[in-house]
Amino acid sequence: ESSIIAKSVGAGSGGFSRLVCLRVHPTFTLVHPTEVFVKFTSIDGKDCEYGPEIGEKFFEANSKPNGEWMLVDKCEGVALVNRFSVNEVCKCFIVWDAGTCNLELWSEERPVSKESPLRICHEYEVIRLWTP
Repeated sequence: ESSIIAKSVGAGSGGFSRLVCLRVHPTFTLVHPTEVFVKFTSIDGKDCEYGPEIGEKFFEANSKPNGEWMLVDKCEGVALVNRFSVNEVCKCFIVWDAGTCNLELWSEERPVSKESPLRICHEYEVIRLWTP
């Protein structure tokens, strides 16, 4: 779980912080940079695959993954699966760079307080898809 909780806010703020956004920003090093892709089913039911050629891409509303996306290595037959709560994630962002890939989760932008923190519950799992 990643979260932002307001421990202390300024006088006159009503107990709330300024607008904040929680960004989960993992960077994965790729063993086979030209043989990987990101795969997911979007909220609107479309099967999506994106390789390094897209560079950077945001997914919002019904185009974002439906709670799960995976980084697939075609050479090894494995995938790193990232699962998350769709209700806590406002947008998803893929960033391909030289030998790395980021699978970012972004929350909505809003004030936080002790009683109303920003939170993104997410987990990772490595799965075998096939034997190379």
